Amino acid sequence: MDGILTGAMMGFGIGAIIGAVIGGTVAGIAYTPTSTPTGLSNSTIKQGVKATLKDANKMNHIMQPKHNLPQSVNKVGKLMQKTLINGTYMPYKSVSSVIWKGYQVTYKIVKGAIKISNMCFML
Repeated sequence: MDGILTGAMMGFGIGAIIGAVIGGTVAGIAYTPTSTPTGLSNSTIKQGVKATLKDANKMNHIMQPKHNLPQSVNKVGKLMQKTLINGTYMPYKSVSSVIWKGYQVTYKIVKGAIKISNMCFML
């Protein structure tokens, strides 16, 4: 009886280990991590940044001196994109935000698109 129990336990243990290795490998191959804290692709982020840069009202707000950003819209756009791709996610009030090298971008994701609401340099 002990031999049967020992054999069953060994078979279970070996099966569990093999199953874990195979499952982990398959999941690892199937999983393609997003490199962004928003969970969106780089191209979706780029589209969102472009849309923000074209929105005169939004850019008038973002470019205010109180936000401590470079006075070049192109530089702000590049910083915005880098922040969204490389930053760390942080919830902020009723929206989300990403922080990278002192820059903060706040946004919402609506129907798979990113809607950027603000950007600032935090002193």
